[in-house]
This record gives sequence, structure tokens and C-alpha cells, in this order.
Amino acid sequence: MCCRYTLRNPPIIREQVRALGAKMGPTTISQRFNAAPSQDLPAVIWTKDGFLCRTVRWGMVPFYARKDPKRLQLINARSEVATEKPTFKQGVQKRRCVLPADGYFEWHRHPDGKTKSPFYVRRTDGEPFFLAGIYDEACEPFAAGFVVLTTMSNDIIRPIHDRMPVILDLAEASAWLAPGPVSPTQVLTLCTSYPSTLLRVDPVSPFVDNVRNDTPECVDHWRS
Repeated sequence: MCCRYTLRNPPIIREQVRALGAKMGPTTISQRFNAAPSQDLPAVIWTKDGFLCRTVRWGMVPFYARKDPKRLQLINARSEVATEKPTFKQGVQKRRCVLPADGYFEWHRHPDGKTKSPFYVRRTDGEPFFLAGIYDEACEPFAAGFVVLTTMSNDIIRPIHDRMPVILDLAEASAWLAPGPVSPTQVLTLCTSYPSTLLRVDPVSPFVDNVRNDTPECVDHWRS
């Protein structure tokens, strides 16, 4: 699962995007401590002119729901079945993207089934990474939108949640973006659980629960 993430250090993230060989275009990477669905966020995609960092909205409205007034919006997709699901298989083959980030939030649901506690996940070295995604181009009245691919959790995330986003390093991000079709085997090979030894998990304040809160307090270590 992944429903919030961070871009704490824009200069370092921009360096990582450039290291991928992407042009920045008109997109600016702003500091974010609580990036959330329905917001416009930087995404790197492949174009005929190479990799480009552009703004895409987090959330896709599937083709079968575009006449539904409720406008079902999807924010995640299971990588294990994305090549088979009609909602996602075209995106996997033709519209792969990566989302620059340097951490994400996950919520642990308590046994009472009603209360949850937030945790912040980042690399142990604090360096940025990329989240694997797919996107749809704009189709009036819907903006271009992306979903984050997820996979089974590793050992450090599993006590909190059984799913985690697909985290890619620079080489893996480049491979994910490479033009052309991909096989289910290639997707499964790239979309594996990130090594537990390279991640740290810290409890954070319920302050992050409110999507309107987008300040450093969101990532402050919390002792209840």
C-alpha cells in the first residue's frame, strides 16, 4: 500500500532525476512532507525525445468508471497482476513511469479494527529513490493520472502492512522506463520487495493523518 510520500530534499531529488537522464521540462520539484492522492506531483516518463520529468496527478479513473458520477479513482495497483488486469495492462506496456521520492508513510491498523498508527519509511542512508508507477494521459474532463505499483512487504514492513510500494534504485528505474513491451516475468523481476536492511521505519505523529498538514512535523519521530 502507499497513500502518502515525501520529497523532503528537492535539490538532491532533482540531481537523482537528472542522473536518470531526464529533462526537467517546466516541472518544478517542490518540497513536500505529505504528498497525497489527487495532487499534481512530479513523474518521470518516456517520450520520443527521451526521459522527461513532468507533472501528473496521483489517481487514475479507469475507463469503465468514466461515466460514473462517483468517478472511482485508483491510487495503487498490484504489480503481480498488473500485466493481466484490463485496467492496468495497457499502462504497463505503454505508459510506465517512476515517481521521485525520499520516503513514504504507512499506517498500522490495531486489533480493534478502528484505530491506526502512522509510520514513516525511508532508506537508511536518507537518499532518494523512485516509486514504480503507470499513468494515463489526460482525457477530458480527467487530468493525466498515475498509480503506484505495490508488492508484498519485506520483513521490516510486514508487521505494519502486508503491502509496500515498489521502490527502485537508479538502474532499476531506468529499466522500468525503457521503451517497449515488457513480459510478466520482467515485471515480477523488477517489482520485488526492497531489501529490509536498506530501510528504516519510525513511528510518527497522527499529525500526518490530515492531508492538509504538509510540514516537517509530519516526519518527526513520535513517542506516544
